[in-house]
Order: sequence, then structure tokens, then C-alpha cells
Amino acid sequence: MSLDPGWTLPHAPLISILHWEDGCVLYDALKTSTTLLSPLAGQIIERLRDGAADTATLASLPDAPDAESLAGLLEDLAVHGLIRRLD
Repeated sequence: MSLDPGWTLPHAPLISILHWEDGCVLYDALKTSTTLLSPLAGQIIERLRDGAADTATLASLPDAPDAESLAGLLEDLAVHGLIRRLD
């Protein structure tokens, strides 16, 4: 049993994302804002559009870094309001 409650993408249906080799742009229709993201951050957002996921699941993404770096990226995305930790 995982102690990590997981992560979710608030208002996922209102999120669009475009990918390029060196990054991606997220468009949030609710906030009418865009955010430039790294390729890995874009992969995380895409995965969370499909539903909540715990850190172990996100660590299995193709370009996922070590656990400490991934945890830092998830916290950064949360601080900026792009993802939310599940309770």
C-alpha cells in the first residue's frame, strides 16, 4: 500500500497541451493562461489528464528522473497551481 496519496490535474477537461521536442505549452481555458513547460512536465500533465496517479506511477514515465528530482518537479508544478496533491 502506497503512502503517497497521489496527484491530480484540476479541471483537466479545460487543459490543452502542445508538445515540441524541447518543451510544451499548456493552455488553461479556465484561467485563460498559458505556461511553458519542460518535456517531462508535459508528460506528467498528459498522464494526469487521464486521471489521478501516484508518484510511483509517474516515476514509470519514459523520461522520469530519479525519485528526488521527480518529487521536486511535482512540488514545483503544485506550487504553481498546475497539479494538486490528493488528500
